[in-house]
Amino acid sequence: MSVRGSGRIWLGGLRGQTQGGSFAGINYANKEAGDTDWTSGFAIAGTQGVSDKPFMAVGPDPTLSSTMYYVTYNDQTMTACDSTNAQSAQVTGDAFLNTWTKLRIKPDTPDPETGDVCDYGGWGSLPVVTDSGVVVVTVLDRYPAVAGKYNARKPYVVFSDSAGAHWWPNNSAPNIPGFGMGVEACPIWSDGPIGDFSPKVDRRKCAPTIAVDRSKSPNWVYVAYYARSEAGHPLTEDRNADLYIFRSVDGGLTFANEGVHGLHMTDAMLGVAPGGLIEQGPDQIVPAMTIDCTGAVNLIYYDNRNDPSPGYDSEYFDVYHTRITDFKQPTMQITTTRLTPSSFPAEMFLGDYQTLAPAGPTGKKLYAAYIAREPVGSGWSSKNCYVRKITINLCAADLNGNGFAEGGDAESFSEAVSTSSPTADLNEDGQIDTDDLETFVWSYESMNAE
Repeated sequence: MSVRGSGRIWLGGLRGQTQGGSFAGINYANKEAGDTDWTSGFAIAGTQGVSDKPFMAVGPDPTLSSTMYYVTYNDQTMTACDSTNAQSAQVTGDAFLNTWTKLRIKPDTPDPETGDVCDYGGWGSLPVVTDSGVVVVTVLDRYPAVAGKYNARKPYVVFSDSAGAHWWPNNSAPNIPGFGMGVEACPIWSDGPIGDFSPKVDRRKCAPTIAVDRSKSPNWVYVAYYARSEAGHPLTEDRNADLYIFRSVDGGLTFANEGVHGLHMTDAMLGVAPGGLIEQGPDQIVPAMTIDCTGAVNLIYYDNRNDPSPGYDSEYFDVYHTRITDFKQPTMQITTTRLTPSSFPAEMFLGDYQTLAPAGPTGKKLYAAYIAREPVGSGWSSKNCYVRKITINLCAADLNGNGFAEGGDAESFSEAVSTSSPTADLNEDGQIDTDDLETFVWSYESMNAE
């Protein structure tokens, strides 16, 4: 992930496995803007029972006077009452000193049914930090019971306005994105071999994704996940899986009024022809989401619309990118682009998550990282990680990154051209020419259109 305004990049994850199979901890390294070398790494969680799924978020502290670093993860050393995976957070105000404080993600008040103060249990906690210093975390409800504990095996949301010391809502009932839409979770891998799509991609783990629109005040927070396109069918049936997106307009404190702030991304909305729509699919799964410089919602995901079998069951997938402007407005537009040149067979586990990250403080460029395969002779390559850069040209004229195209930007562009500065290479083709001028003029006029 990148740190806004600094150019610093953090990279990390799980550190090896012990002989018994549990992970040895979490390590992160960082690289300053322009540097080619990374730090040797920070051991954040040590051997404190890290189970899986570490994620990092950086943002202001609640007093807006310093920067806070958060790493959330599954933790098997804590008990979540009837869950094997409690959620913990490592928090620090200075990652470079490598002094982290472990905090439990749990409510302060007892569970009304059991009287226990249970950790918020689940699978994989993904954090973001808003501009007001609130850390918002979405967690997949993965209690063993079919109904789940909080949201019937779909994601829920909690937040802290005290740098992780206390978590809200504080009544053992977290926020539930999609509660009013009757969304039904897909069967998970432990439900059996038959499910809504091949278990080979993410083992049907149904992980969510979270993103922040910082152009709004208070920030808007989006949560997306995949689930069944319609409810009421047995888990043993193969049904269509779709993407769902939900928006909080108060900085992640509440998710409500799904009719206004919730969107079911149907296959037709994503450009699938009517003849390709059947009860079994096509399926869109494993989303990653971010917000670009215009406030548009961007997602990448696996999609089996090009599977050669008529029932979408031969395990062939592609990676697609979808951009949504004017989310849930009458002027909403959806643009979908295929990222993989060839549909590839999963045949093996591809991973629980993908990544779609904005670069720099303005989000003019997005970087998609995903696992895929390529044709090799008469077969297929092994699993490879691919990175695609997506440039949002609409914001090209906003050279100072303040969200507007103004006279100062025109002056800066003219100066960059005169000095042959790379800043003037708006289309990034390695040359400064009339194409860049046309890009600037088009972007400037578009950003100032009525």
